This record gives sequence, C-alpha cells and structure tokens, in this order.
Amino acid sequence: MQEVFFKDLETIAYKEAWNYQEELLQKNVQAKTRAKSNISYSSTGAVFEPDAGTHHHLLLCEHPPVYTLGKSGHVENVLISEAYRSRKGIEYYQTNRGGDITFHGPGQIVAYPLLELRRRGNFDKEYVYRLEEAVIRTLMHVGVTGHRVAGAPGIYVRLSDPFSHAALCT
Repeated sequence: MQEVFFKDLETIAYKEAWNYQEELLQKNVQAKTRAKSNISYSSTGAVFEPDAGTHHHLLLCEHPPVYTLGKSGHVENVLISEAYRSRKGIEYYQTNRGGDITFHGPGQIVAYPLLELRRRGNFDKEYVYRLEEAVIRTLMHVGVTGHRVAGAPGIYVRLSDPFSHAALCT
C-alpha cells in the first residue's frame, strides 16, 4: 500500500490550485518516464518494473467564488452572464476535467485526490462511487443525510432539512 500525502491548501484561487495539481502530476509523469527507462527482463522474458517513485496526494481547500465548466459541459448551462460574474468577482474556467458547470465558493470544502487508480485496480466510475459512499457514511456520523442525484455525480444535502432521511425518500 502506498502512502497518500495530505496538504491543506486553505483558501486558494482555483487557478493556483489547478497549477499546483499540474505540478504534482508532472512530477509523477517524470518519475514514470525515468522508471520505464529502467525496465529489465529476465531470461524467461518476465518484465521487472521498478517502483516508479510516484506519489498519491490528497489536497483540501476552499476557493473564492468560481464556476468551472468541464469537458462534457455545455456553455449554455452557465446561467449567469460574464458581466454579472465580473461585478461579483466570480471567476470562470473551462477545464479538461469531467462534469458540467460546477460552483465552488467560501465554506465549501473541495477535495482533490491525485491517485493512480489503475495501478490500484480501480477505475474512475467505481472510484467516484466509493468516494461518494465514504462521504455519505461520514456525514451520517454527524447526523447529516447526504444523498446521490441520478446523473449528477457528488453528494447532496437538502438544505431545508439536512438531518431528515425521511424527507429524501418521499
């Protein structure tokens, strides 16, 4: 099992957090490239790959108000104008990540796990499901009911009654 390095980025601009994640990713890519040049073969043809020296990371932060539009998003789903965003100091970025339009802002904790899923035998959708389940169970421990919404990855809490599971079942 490989360790996961944790860092609390506190309140950080989206672009700055993005750049930091890209820096960590590039370090892992460079480590993999170095490791591939050191692959050796046995007399039986077996491949011995050295440890790539890559690292898993978990970053937590809050962002000043920002909307992001993922690669599967549609710009028509952005329901506020550029002028309004500018007046309110809300940033906007198109990203190469999945999803549609997402808002991040003060008071919302954002987690960025940077993990090599395939090396661990997991795949993206399975990993997201497991992560959502962990969030639901964690919220349950503090009496808050989190739930999934079909077609909208993430965990949602009913603001009108965050402690009522019955309200979600109706």
